[in-house]
Amino acid sequence: NNNQFGSGNNAQLIKHSSEYIPTPLLKTMYHGVWSMVYPDSVPPMTRVGQCQVYDEERSAIIIAYGCGPDGKCLNDAWALDLNSLSWKCISRKLRSPRQYASAVLIRNRMFIFGGIVIVNFMLIYIILI
Repeated sequence: NNNQFGSGNNAQLIKHSSEYIPTPLLKTMYHGVWSMVYPDSVPPMTRVGQCQVYDEERSAIIIAYGCGPDGKCLNDAWALDLNSLSWKCISRKLRSPRQYASAVLIRNRMFIFGGIVIVNFMLIYIILI
């Protein structure tokens, strides 16, 4: 039973992190094929709740903060160069670790504000820049 996402009997499988997952190829209604491209450089830690901006001048995506797989909030920033598809760590020591902050890029400066931190099941809102 095949569906539009390539699963079923004909789906190719790859081994990843001790699990078998479908290959990251998706057919779309536009008759194209999406594929995943993995950078050769060391990427940032997997995370959720990060903030991000697109830097058009440098053709880069910048991410900051978020929550790692261990549940701890992060305080780092990374840039992905969209031309070379390589990651670069910008900072490992931003202000207090947080997740779900907002960000905007104005004249080559990334302004980050807000976010939350969960400490011992207590929710703390961060409202300062």
